[in-house]
Amino acid sequence: MKGFEKYLQKCIRHEWSEHYINYGLLKDHLRSFYSRRAKLRHAVGRDGLVDVDDFVELSGAEDVEDLMPPGFFQCVEAVKCYDGCGESLLGERIVTEKARYTLSTLERKEFSSLIEEHITSVGAFYRNVLLSHIQQRIESQDYEEAAEALLETMAFACTNIVTFRQLLIRYNAFCTTFKGMPLSAAYLHNTVMDVHDMFELERADELEKRITLGLQIQEEDGLEMGQRNISSRGRNSLAEQVQKFHALLDITDEKVSKAMTGEYTFRLLVIELSRRTPINWRGEHLKEQIQIIGKWNETKDFSHFSLPVKKGESFSDKLKDLEPQNIFPLVVNVLACFLFMMNNYIIAPSSAYYAEALGCNDALSGIMVGAAPLFAMSSSFLYSYWTNYNYKHPMLFAASLQIVGNLLYACAYSFKSIQICLIGRAITGLGAPRVINRRCLADVTPFSLRTTASVVFGLATALGAAFGPGISIVIDRIDEFQFKLPLLGDQFFNPMTGPGYFMCVNWIIYAAMICFFFKEPKRTGLEELKRRETEPMDVDSKKQTLLSSVTSTNTTKI
Repeated sequence: MKGFEKYLQKCIRHEWSEHYINYGLLKDHLRSFYSRRAKLRHAVGRDGLVDVDDFVELSGAEDVEDLMPPGFFQCVEAVKCYDGCGESLLGERIVTEKARYTLSTLERKEFSSLIEEHITSVGAFYRNVLLSHIQQRIESQDYEEAAEALLETMAFACTNIVTFRQLLIRYNAFCTTFKGMPLSAAYLHNTVMDVHDMFELERADELEKRITLGLQIQEEDGLEMGQRNISSRGRNSLAEQVQKFHALLDITDEKVSKAMTGEYTFRLLVIELSRRTPINWRGEHLKEQIQIIGKWNETKDFSHFSLPVKKGESFSDKLKDLEPQNIFPLVVNVLACFLFMMNNYIIAPSSAYYAEALGCNDALSGIMVGAAPLFAMSSSFLYSYWTNYNYKHPMLFAASLQIVGNLLYACAYSFKSIQICLIGRAITGLGAPRVINRRCLADVTPFSLRTTASVVFGLATALGAAFGPGISIVIDRIDEFQFKLPLLGDQFFNPMTGPGYFMCVNWIIYAAMICFFFKEPKRTGLEELKRRETEPMDVDSKKQTLLSSVTSTNTTKI
C-alpha cells in the first residue's frame, strides 16, 4: 500500500531509523508469497498434480525431506498434517491440496518468525534505551525534557505497533485470497496483547504521571516555566496527547479484530462469486492511523485528531452484566409491583356500590380506596429495615397480608360489616411491597441497567393501575353465585366481592412462587456502589503516594 509507506516515512525519526520495523522488507517478503502461489498454479498439471521436483524448487528447499523435518507440522500452533501427506510428498507427483497445505505451513512459519524477530528487536530498543532515558531525565528533575522524550517515545511505539498490525492484516488478506493458513484468531489476539506487554505501555503511563507531578511541583515552587514547547502546553496537554496515542492503538486493535474475523463486504462477495481467478484481498488498513502519527511528528501537536466518541453499549451487552441468579428475583419484584397497583385500583368502579350494600353512604368509598396507600406508608419503615438482611421473608410476609386483607374485604359482604371491609383494606396497605421492590431493584441491578430497571418498574406501576379497573369490568359481567369457605360459611361472588377474591387468588399464587422458587439474589448493584465510593479515595491515596515519592526525590537531590 503506497499510501501507508508514504505516511510511514513521515513518522520515522532519523536518529532511530534503524530501530523501526522494516515494513518494506516484510512487504517484499509477503509479495514473494504471491509470486510463489502464482508459480504453483502454473505448475499444476491437467491431472491436478504437481511434480515433486517443481514443488521442491518452488518451496526453496534443497530436498523433499527438508519440507518434513521431525515435528515440523507441530511447530506452528500445533498444526496437524493430513493423513498420508508424507507418503504423497515422497512420491513422484503431489496432490495439489496437500502441496498447497505444505506451502501454507512454510509461509506461516517464515512470516511469523520474521515479523516476531522485528517486533522483538524494536521492543528491546524501546525498553532498554528510550524508557531508560526518560527515567534518567525524571531522576535529574528535568521534567520538561522528560515530557518531550515521553511523547517521542510514545510516537515511536505507536508507529511500530501500527506497522506491525498492518502487516498482520496484509498477511491475513493474502491467506484469504489464496486459501492459505492464516494466523489464527487466538494467535492474533495473543500477539496484539503481547505487543502491549512488550512495549510496557503501563510503564509509560506511570512515567507520565510522575512527570505531571514533577511539573506541578516545579510550578508550585515558582520555577521558571515556558523554556520549552511542552511547558507552554502545560501538564494537561501532556496527559491529553498520551491519551490520544492510546486511542489510536485502540482503533487499530478494533480494525485488526475486524480483519481477523474475515468480514465480507457485499461488493467483494459479488466479485468473488463472479470470478474464478484469485483476488488480491486487502480488507482493512491502518493508513489513516499512520497518517495521524506522521502529522504529529511534523507538528508535535494532536489538534488534527479528536478522541473518538465511544459507542454506547447495546442492550444485549448490558444484560451480560446482570447475574443469572438475579433474574428471577427481579421478575418477581416487578410482578409484585404490578399486582399491588392492580389491587389498589381494582375496587374503584364498584366501591361506591359496595359501600351502599354494606349500609353506608357511598362517599365512604373514598376511604375504602385510600386506606391501602395510607397504611402502606406506615409499613414501609419495617420493610426498609427488614430488607437489609434478606428479601424472601419480607416478601412472603407482605404477600400473606395481601391474602388476608383481600379475603376480609370480600367476606365483609356476607357479614354486612363496613368495619371488616375497612380492616381488610388497611391490612392490604400494610402488605404493600413497594419498598421491597424498589430496594431490590436498586441493590440487584448493575449501574448499566439501573435506568432500564427504573423504566420497567414504572411500566409495571402504570400497567397495574390500568389493568385494575379493566379486570373489575370483566368481573362485573360474571353472574353472582354462592359458595362456602371453611370457618367463614356461605360467601357470595359478585361484582362487589369479586375483586377481593380475584386478588386473593393472585396473591396466593405469588406467595407460592416466592416460597418454592425464590432464592436470595446477589446484591451486585450495592457492591458496585461501594466500589465507586471507594475509588476516589484510592485515586487520591495513589496520587499522594506518587507526590510523596517525587517530593522525597527532590529533597534528596537538594
